[in-house]
Amino acid sequence: MSEKLPFDTTKKGLSIGALVCGILSVLCFWNPIGLLLGMLGAVLGGSSLYKRVGRKGAAVAGIVLGILSLVLFFAGSIAVHIIVVTAIENIFTFLFALIGLLAGLF
Repeated sequence: MSEKLPFDTTKKGLSIGALVCGILSVLCFWNPIGLLLGMLGAVLGGSSLYKRVGRKGAAVAGIVLGILSLVLFFAGSIAVHIIVVTAIENIFTFLFALIGLLAGLF
């Protein structure tokens, strides 16, 4: 039967690092630094849980905030892509209509 070993709370580096990376990643989720910090927070939190060191709450919070940051980054990227593509399509539609109108005058 497997025993649940207690967390070694004397080594807090991984869990605190996960929490800090998770918080910073949510604060700057819109740029690639936030993306990298989100991945790092999730990895550090997972490593802390796997090794059973540090504080469990900080590790879980780092994982959750890191994943939230990744979701926000990709959702924001998709939204910006849709907005930019729609704007470019509208600009080209307007320009082609204007060219057609000007060509009809001559």
